[in-house]
Amino acid sequence: MPEGAAPGYYEIPLTMESASWDSNTTVPLTVREKAPVSVERLYFDRDVTPGTRNVKVFVQLSNNGSQTAEQLRLSLVSGYITGSTSTLVGSLPGKSSKIVMMEVDVDQKAEPGILEVDVELSWVQDGRQLSSTSYRGLPISQSTGVPPLLYAAAAVVLLLLAVAFRKRLYALVRRQ
Repeated sequence: MPEGAAPGYYEIPLTMESASWDSNTTVPLTVREKAPVSVERLYFDRDVTPGTRNVKVFVQLSNNGSQTAEQLRLSLVSGYITGSTSTLVGSLPGKSSKIVMMEVDVDQKAEPGILEVDVELSWVQDGRQLSSTSYRGLPISQSTGVPPLLYAAAAVVLLLLAVAFRKRLYALVRRQ
């Protein structure tokens, strides 16, 4: 049977031989289509830098076959993302697509550039468990500027200094 055989019913001729007899028969074989579920697109909802929290990841899935993928599960696997990295998508009928949203945190140790992510799909079709894995990249930008938390810390320090030296400041203001 060829690797890319079209779905359908086939009768495979089979010849059996031994020293005392020969026999010809056919073996029935049904080839079923595997729902070709694939990842069309994987992207963040905004510019992401190392340490970004609560970022939305969108995954566009498609099924270009005629069979329905039941109990479809999507998992994003990377050492640098945490959060909701696995979700039950449900059914994905043939000739359809769906966009799935997941909310994740990006690790502070993620390097700027392209973050490689394994996208694992598993589903049930005609009572059989099927799966596929694809490898995609998500862009991680270089951190720019000062984080807001650092601004807040600086403001608190200035306020504490002003309180500590308020008498001196008040004396300086009175002299002028």
